[in-house]
Amino acid sequence: MVLSGPTAKLSRSMSLCALILSATLLAMPACSVFKGPVDEAKKITTAVELAAAPAGTAVIRAGGEDISRQEIRDAFMDLFAKPSSEDTYESVTQSSLEIALSRHYLYLEAKRLNLDVDPEIAYKWKMLTHFWIGDNYLQRQAADFTVDPEVLDAFVPEGAFAFKLSQISTFDLAATQDLRMRVEEGMPFEDVARQYSADPSAPRGGEIRDWQVMALGNIYGDEILGRLVKVEPGQVSEIIPTPMGYTFFRVDEKRPLTEEEKVIIRTGKERDLQSGMVRSFISQVVAKHPLSIEEEIIESALSSNDPDVKVGQVGDFDISVKFLRGFALYLMTAVDRPTEDTAQRWVPIMKLMHQGLALGLEARNQGMADDEAVMENLARVRKYSLANSMTLYLARENEPTPEELFSYYMEEFVPEGTEGIFSVMGYDGLTGEAAQEINRLLEEGVPIDDIDTRSALVSGAKQMSGTYSDGDFDAAVRTALELTAVGKVTPPIETGSGWAVYRLDGKRRGEAPPYDQVTAFIKARYMQEQSSDKRTQLIIEKSKSAPPVYVVPREVIDEVIGQWLDMQKALRGVSPPGGYHQRGGPNQIDMPGGSKPAGHPGGGGGKRPSGHP
Repeated sequence: MVLSGPTAKLSRSMSLCALILSATLLAMPACSVFKGPVDEAKKITTAVELAAAPAGTAVIRAGGEDISRQEIRDAFMDLFAKPSSEDTYESVTQSSLEIALSRHYLYLEAKRLNLDVDPEIAYKWKMLTHFWIGDNYLQRQAADFTVDPEVLDAFVPEGAFAFKLSQISTFDLAATQDLRMRVEEGMPFEDVARQYSADPSAPRGGEIRDWQVMALGNIYGDEILGRLVKVEPGQVSEIIPTPMGYTFFRVDEKRPLTEEEKVIIRTGKERDLQSGMVRSFISQVVAKHPLSIEEEIIESALSSNDPDVKVGQVGDFDISVKFLRGFALYLMTAVDRPTEDTAQRWVPIMKLMHQGLALGLEARNQGMADDEAVMENLARVRKYSLANSMTLYLARENEPTPEELFSYYMEEFVPEGTEGIFSVMGYDGLTGEAAQEINRLLEEGVPIDDIDTRSALVSGAKQMSGTYSDGDFDAAVRTALELTAVGKVTPPIETGSGWAVYRLDGKRRGEAPPYDQVTAFIKARYMQEQSSDKRTQLIIEKSKSAPPVYVVPREVIDEVIGQWLDMQKALRGVSPPGGYHQRGGPNQIDMPGGSKPAGHPGGGGGKRPSGHP
């Protein structure tokens, strides 16, 4: 699909935005300053007015509090991370509103209970704030990353053509000359290609199936295609050295570039130049706030898991163990994460953090941390955090046992058949009395080789010292090892052959992170899923007691969401199956207006995606 006019400009803007977002990995949508409830005299009644209104404009009110246009957009973007051809105006509108209202009702309930933001959520947003401010700063520089139209026009040379070609190639000049002579003497080009050409196109008579467009990244390069400009259709070219050897072409078709091809060329070159500008700008900021890594202490700091130990620094910002682990946890599904606590594994994560932190520090130096629009956007994000805290509050009634958590971890995060590897020292086949004593000695740090001389109770037990896999332990021991943090000693474990005690020196499980490193994350996910029914019931009750009032007419909201849907599909294309409509989720909440949004034909309601509060 080729975009032109305003859509093409927006496409270029979105391409730059995509580059900017990937630059920091932690992008959040920008938000204008909240202007408060819409005055009745200036009430928005059209989609054009709503699209032009500040992002903080109230569009729905429930329980005495407003829901802004930006909050609905946030819900839409969460919902529509992967556009799909099956998405419809009706389902996307309904689901976007349900997400925004669900968050809002959880927030209202958390506020009514004077619920504090959960400490882990608070820390997460404190951490992400550093990166978000940096990303917002980079987006504001986007106006400087522009390319002069005359520069782009220079990339579309006069006299550029597109060609449909056939070719014959060999790796020997004399052989190619002989083949070209045979063609000139009347032997069919296709027959010569099939019998003698060394090119992969030979079986189909040398035909190159795609149009080769000058200035559009063709496989031969414009220099080679330029030598074909004067060759008329049906004629063969001179012999030309190419990456495939010595080649001569038959020009089957030739035409000037279309306007669509020229737009594609300009757009691609503009994207390349903008990318270079962004990289150059980021490099300048990164150089201004250099990264230092305390490699001599990083391994001991990580193994001791002391959250406050400094393991690195960007500019004057200290990177603690807690900050490092929090960042890596946030990126669990985005990058390769360490499976062992070594500097070699963690240093790349710190380098990945560098540019985001550097941009955040530079933004603060430029005064953006006090910017009213930035603070308003962060306040909106904290509202979501409070809604998440309400979810955790509901989940605490479902406090899982360690065994339930470990089982959930294995089912949800560890591919079936992935083998665990454990480095341990200890004993199997102990009596209960011996297990208690060995547990004490190991916790005191006694080397395993000295335990034999310190305790007569180990006689007849099996010493285990080294690296083992899952199959070396029974289920009880294997579970205890996963539930034990690296560097710690297991409690006495009853097995089929007596009792066992081990000190765990290291562990990993394929590409899955070690369980003790992600216990908090696993617990949060488990509790959120377990509280789904209670959360849904609370939302339904709140929606009935404080029904939403549409400050902006429902059909106007519907139309704007429909425009967002069109734009996402136009700019990003239609994704493979796997959009929100296939994710499922809790039943719909009751909302005035029903499940059939006004302003679009058809019905349907769509489900709220799972994983959203």
